[in-house]
Amino acid sequence: MFNSKKLLKRIGAGAIALVMTLSLLAAGIDFDTINAKADGVVTATITYTAQFDGSFKDVKVNVPVSSDTAESFGYTDTLAQNQGVSVLDVLVQMHKDIFPEFTADSTQANKEQYFKTEYNNYYHSWSITNAFAKGESACSYYINHAMCGGLSDKVDDGNVVEAWYYQVGWSDLYTSFEDVVSEGGYLSGKLVKYGFDENYSPVVFPLANIDLGWLNLDTLEIVPAVSADANPYANEVVKTNDEGVFQFAVPEVSGNYLLTELDGATNNIPLIRTLCIDYPTSPKVTTSPKSMDERRAIYAGAGKYLSDTNPSIAYGDYKEGHLIGLGRAGYPVSGGLYAGYYDSVRNYLATHNNRFSSVTECAKVVVALNAIGYDPTNIDGVGITDQLSAISEVDSVYGYAYALIALDTKGYGSFARETYIANLLDAQFENGAWGWDGTNVDVDTTGMVLAALAPYYNSNDSVREAVDRALEYLSRVQGADGTYTSGTNENSNTTAMVVLGLSELGLDASTDSRFVKNGVSAVDALCSFSVDGGGFGWTDNDDVNDYATYQSYYALGSYFRHTSNMKRLFDMTNESSYSSPDGAVTIIDPYGVLPAQVFITIQRITSGEVYDNVAALIKAAFSKVLNMAVYEIDLFDASNTQLHQLNGKVYAKIRSPFPLIDGYKYVAYRVDGDRLIACDVIVDGDYILIGTNHFSTFVVAEVPADETPQNVTTLVSPPKTGDNLGLFIALIALIIASGTFATIRYKNKSK
Repeated sequence: MFNSKKLLKRIGAGAIALVMTLSLLAAGIDFDTINAKADGVVTATITYTAQFDGSFKDVKVNVPVSSDTAESFGYTDTLAQNQGVSVLDVLVQMHKDIFPEFTADSTQANKEQYFKTEYNNYYHSWSITNAFAKGESACSYYINHAMCGGLSDKVDDGNVVEAWYYQVGWSDLYTSFEDVVSEGGYLSGKLVKYGFDENYSPVVFPLANIDLGWLNLDTLEIVPAVSADANPYANEVVKTNDEGVFQFAVPEVSGNYLLTELDGATNNIPLIRTLCIDYPTSPKVTTSPKSMDERRAIYAGAGKYLSDTNPSIAYGDYKEGHLIGLGRAGYPVSGGLYAGYYDSVRNYLATHNNRFSSVTECAKVVVALNAIGYDPTNIDGVGITDQLSAISEVDSVYGYAYALIALDTKGYGSFARETYIANLLDAQFENGAWGWDGTNVDVDTTGMVLAALAPYYNSNDSVREAVDRALEYLSRVQGADGTYTSGTNENSNTTAMVVLGLSELGLDASTDSRFVKNGVSAVDALCSFSVDGGGFGWTDNDDVNDYATYQSYYALGSYFRHTSNMKRLFDMTNESSYSSPDGAVTIIDPYGVLPAQVFITIQRITSGEVYDNVAALIKAAFSKVLNMAVYEIDLFDASNTQLHQLNGKVYAKIRSPFPLIDGYKYVAYRVDGDRLIACDVIVDGDYILIGTNHFSTFVVAEVPADETPQNVTTLVSPPKTGDNLGLFIALIALIIASGTFATIRYKNKSK
């Protein structure tokens, strides 16, 4: 399906030079290894386009090319004729079709006036030195819209070969589309031409009043760019304006398109080939909906990859993101990993006047240290959080966001906080997005800024307005498959930053309809980049990319913290409760028994062997059982390992399964084979809290208030050091009174 976000990538002069340099170094033949061609000529049916002098000179669709075409003209490649058709064969065929006078018979015309190859002794390869009768020149070529290795590369049936001419001086209308933004089925940007002035200095010219259109790369059909009544822009145009700016609708017919300039006087024949390093292609990853169990497994696999491949991390390795993800998840890591990083920070500070090179660097360390359990306010007596307030040292949107996030990890006091917020609001684009340096729209940075502004959404009207605009933008630019794009690439990193921003705001990126496209949510799309065996790919799900893995990992960590009713990823104050995604059970952890991240599942059992066994046990313990409910409550850590025995007591809060009748009481037991093990029970209105240090099967029953149970085991689990019953009761009372079982979440404003 057509995806407008994959159309374009900004082409700078350096990138163009690189394309041409690589083209000039096309792989060729070593004189010492030339072998005689084998018998057996073959043919390939291909499509080709040829462009020079500012226009497409020839387009052939599904034409046969023989594997001896180049040889019949006296050219040589290393691909045996019985092995297939080479790029060189196709280029010679192009010249035959375009120039009738181009012939192998030197008595009638010199073929090298049209096409010439030359051996380069320095690079030990052949290159094209004359093409399309242009004299001293360079010719570049693609196979299937991608740069190939050289003239001897094989061309198969159905392939597309494109060739075009570069004039010496590289000034032959290098058309480029700048600052392209895709929103809601419309495309805007600027059309410019790279050239040289009279002093041979590079100049960029806007191309005004130019007809624009789409070249369908699958059919070579030309589709003119058109406006529509639904165009949200006030200034609708089909041509570029005096500054080269354009705004128009994308094609309605699905396909892979190349945006190009048209010559309106010649029936919309493509006039100039748009130079693109990356052509729009079908996505490398097919996205699909994922279950919560699948997401958890993918999350655990990424944690395992990061843990296994990083036995040690030191400051300067640029892996603070790894530590943030692993530390906040509580994933089991190799011994000494965190202590080793802390020591490396201590050593760096001792040799660098107790300061980092920038506020952004300092912010990353502050967040990482808090995530792994170290105090950044006292590192051998040095408090690095002070550097977070060095406003004059921050000069980028990303820097403002990271500094703000670091300040809010533990609520550090700083006069710089309001400045950072104000600077972020000032840097927002009209369309609702932010950019890394404040000049170009960037989805990744937009997600990061949302994470930074999340704590202020409910208290600052200006922040609320800015966030709402950003959310509208992110909903508009999400791909039809649920992914997000940077440049021309749908990728996990950009999608991860959106999931992070949404989750930090308290939005469910897996269910919020604004971020679900064709049944695939942003979370589903991100998980679709996971690689079998653990980790994430960047633009595919075949090869693990370390950077993509750690960013996707902590983004999913933020998502799971939201669905578990936990504090934000970047809110690193003490945790007190965890919930199942459906909210059916909340675990209160007053003593800090549980790991950093916990997944909770609850299932009510109403029949079967387990139910019958529990019913027999509870009826044997009491003379009368008015009501009974059986539950399976399971806990899993970030590695997806089930937690049974805990080193201390926690409380599972569930809704009362039945009303309490006068003269009766609630009792709760953990079922251990043929034993009932008594649990603490605290009644909180319509809820009950079950105190336990072990998770498996539980029964809640309503029994006579004055009856003592028979055949019930009471296990006493000593509290952790420093705990006492009075403290716990006071804490529970405080939790109930303050209503902290419910977390304030982001409220979507209706538009």
